[in-house]
Amino acid sequence: MSSNTTANEIFDQLKTISSPPTEDVFKKVEGHQSLLAPYLLSELSDFSNNPKIISTYDSGYIRHVVSLFLLAYFKEKAAYPLI
Repeated sequence: MSSNTTANEIFDQLKTISSPPTEDVFKKVEGHQSLLAPYLLSELSDFSNNPKIISTYDSGYIRHVVSLFLLAYFKEKAAYPLI
């Protein structure tokens, strides 16, 4: 399994509240921080640039919020200008 496949699979599991990320998923996120940071930053950037984009997703969409919290947890400095 490639690094991008792994990152995509983990990132996809952060998507909705109807299927919320489990503790195991958060452990995977922690173990793949460097692979996932660009995905999380992109998610936050999309939301920061156009907050209404969330209305195009299902009502249970939470990945933008999860991304914000994970970037804060990782103390990802690249996220600061997006907040």
